[in-house]
Order: sequence, then structure tokens, then C-alpha cells
Amino acid sequence: MIRPFAALLTLLALAQPATAGDSAIATRQALETGAGAATLPAMQARGDDESLFGAAMLQFAQGLERYAQAQFRHGLQPPRGLALPFLRLPLPPNPAPEELTYEKQRATLQAFLDDLRAVDARLARMKGGEVKIPLDLDAISFDLTGAGGGQRVKLGQILAQIRMTPGGAQGEAFEVGFDRADALWLRGYANLLSALLQFGLAHDWRTSFETAAPLFYPRVSPDVFAGVRQSAEAGRAEFVGRRTDIADMIAFVHSIRWSVAEPERLKAAHGHLKQAFALSRESWAAILAETDDDREWIPSPAQKNAAIRTLGPITQAQVDGWRAALDEMEAVLDGRKLMPHWRFATGFNLKRLFFEPRPFDVVGIATGHALAPYVEQGEAISWDTWNSWQRVFGGNFLSYAAWFN
Repeated sequence: MIRPFAALLTLLALAQPATAGDSAIATRQALETGAGAATLPAMQARGDDESLFGAAMLQFAQGLERYAQAQFRHGLQPPRGLALPFLRLPLPPNPAPEELTYEKQRATLQAFLDDLRAVDARLARMKGGEVKIPLDLDAISFDLTGAGGGQRVKLGQILAQIRMTPGGAQGEAFEVGFDRADALWLRGYANLLSALLQFGLAHDWRTSFETAAPLFYPRVSPDVFAGVRQSAEAGRAEFVGRRTDIADMIAFVHSIRWSVAEPERLKAAHGHLKQAFALSRESWAAILAETDDDREWIPSPAQKNAAIRTLGPITQAQVDGWRAALDEMEAVLDGRKLMPHWRFATGFNLKRLFFEPRPFDVVGIATGHALAPYVEQGEAISWDTWNSWQRVFGGNFLSYAAWFN
């Protein structure tokens, strides 16, 4: 009874004349009680910046829940030590999983992409005014299984799963005041995730699904080993895992030569990446213009880090380094600079992979065979550039990049 009652209170609050902070309060209540689905329609009808930001937060949370619940229905349990994008969720075992097919998994990814598009669309309507939505992220949890009740998972657990330990310091509350800079950050993140999803959905990876899905899900159709008795030796544990798991991973890598099924999605992925870079620049401009120090999600060098304990205070050198990295990465994405590869004296044009696609061949990329058609004469970013990024961020550039977006 608690959640419907909380949802009713939230809807009643939204039905009153809008005053400053109403949508911030409603967003917090909805995220802490799980009443986002009931709150979202009234929130999005308002149209002011605070309401649009709150509605985008609720849409993002709802999209994550829907995606995770679909994975739980099919019994997702990743092998220990094996981390693949979109398959790193703290889900309990499902005692009665449904059968998973390639078509169902593609539909789940498309549904998540649709939710991210809705997040982006709401944030794009913001007019640039100042907003503030304080949230206790330790109080926010998600129904990742669809079971309701006490089966919710804290946001901190999800962040810990991707090695981003929440909280400003040990024992402190995870209280963050999300502002205009963070709205730009969220929109950038929605575009980054959309780029990854569009890239995956652009290709036909049916063979890889049929090869590797049994590593993650207990019931997969078709099952290539259906009706085949496997030996006792096949399941024997080695130092790095069971023999069957090792063999399936080798087969999975061997299967990654995906033909292009929907080339327009690759162009869309390129556009999402461009948008993510632009939004990161806008977000940092807004961060550096702030004069307060109010529970910052991403702080300027003059502010305290209230969000990610494992990544310490931000320095001006890191801000300058990140902005320089954005310039370099965008130059590569646009084809104005080439991407280096150990095999080539110059480099290859990354933009052409999106606009002149060939099968995505992971082994061929590693060896250079799949990239030879894209090799050009011109300036390539150097390995020294990568090393300079690592130095500025204390050897932890990728973790900061995941945070900064």
C-alpha cells in the first residue's frame, strides 16, 4: 500500500499551482518511493525547466528498470570477471527464467533506446534557466526484477558494479544537488548510450548471440548443443574458469564478424557521439561558471566532490586535459585526424567506418586486416597524446571519462 499512497500524494502535489521547487520535490519523492510511472505524465505536462529535468530523470530511471526487468525475466547472470556493455547489472538469480531469442534481445535494446530518446527530447526543451533538484542518492532504488516490495536495488549498488563508489567520503550521505550543468551531463550520457545501442543494432550479431548467450542466460533458443551429450570433462573447472565457458568465449570472439543490417543506424550513432561531445563542452562551461558549492555531482576545481568517492577533487589541469581530449576525439570522429594502429605508418579514418561500413570484424580490427580499406595519409593522434591524458588523470583516464561523459 505504501507505493500507491506515495504516488497519490505526488500527483496531488503536482496538481497544485506550480511554485518554485514543486517539481524538484515531486522528482525526489517519485525516485525515492518508486512512483515515477505515476508521476511522469503530470510532470512532463508542465514544461518549465525544473519539470523537464525531473521528467527526464524519471524517464531515465523508468527506462533502466524496464531494461533490467527484461534481463531478469530471462535470467541474466554474467560469468564472474566477464563484463560486457549493458550486461553488468546486480540482478539476483531467476528461479524460473523465460526463454530468450535473438529477436527478443534486439527488441529489449530498441525499447531502451526509445526511452533514451525520450530523455534527450525532454532535456532538449529546457530553456537554459537555473534549476536545482536535490536528491539523496542513497535513498533511490530500482525495481530491477519487477517483483516490487523489498526486491529493490540501491543506486549505490549499481554504481559500485561499474567501480564508481558513491559518496563524498566514507560514511557521508550521498546527497547531490543536480543543477543545469548536470542536466546537460544527463543529456550527453543519454546520447552516448544511444550511440552504443545504435551501433549494436546496426549489425546482425545473431551468430554471436547463439554462441555466447548461454554464458549469460540459462534458456536460449536455438540451443546449438540441444540433444548433444557433453562429457564430464567438458564442465571441469580450470584456473580461469570452466572448460565450456572458456571454449564459448573463444567461439564468441571468433563469431564477431557482424554484417551491416541497418547502415542508417551507424550514421545515427555517429551523430549521437558528436552530440555527446558538444554537450560535454556545454556542461563544463556551466560547471566552471557556477559560483556556489552545493553538493556537486561533477565539481569544478573550486568545488568539493560530493559524488564519487574513488575519484578525488578535480584540478584545473584535469579540466584542461579533458577539454583537450574532447577536441582530439572529435577530430578523430570527424576524420580530420586519423586513428593510430600498430600496423600502419599513418592511421585510419574512423568516420568512414560509420559512413562506408563493412562487416564489423573484431579480429580483423586487431590485426589491421579489416581496417586496411580505411587507411589514409594524414595526421594521426599519437600514442603520446594518450599517455598525456593518462598522466593528467593519474593513470585513470577511462574512469574519469565515464564520470565526465
